[in-house]
Amino acid sequence: MDRDEYEVRAFLSLDSEDENYCITKPLDFFLNRTKAKIVPIGIDSGDNYYCVNNENGKVYYWSSSEDSYYYIAESIDEFASFFR
Repeated sequence: MDRDEYEVRAFLSLDSEDENYCITKPLDFFLNRTKAKIVPIGIDSGDNYYCVNNENGKVYYWSSSEDSYYYIAESIDEFASFFR
């Protein structure tokens, strides 16, 4: 994406028994913090998240160390196309 490389360690799971990648904790964190505007969908090995904006469907990369969002795709479909 624009010559930047991103690594997806895992997409978040709906399985409550999945201790490492269950969406529950990160979802609560982002929903409370962003007034339900941001939903996490994946994570990289640096505990940074891939998120979708509920209002416009755009995909962002959230850097935990910088507490900043970076636009990476217009939609989940476009984001998924980067993996093909």
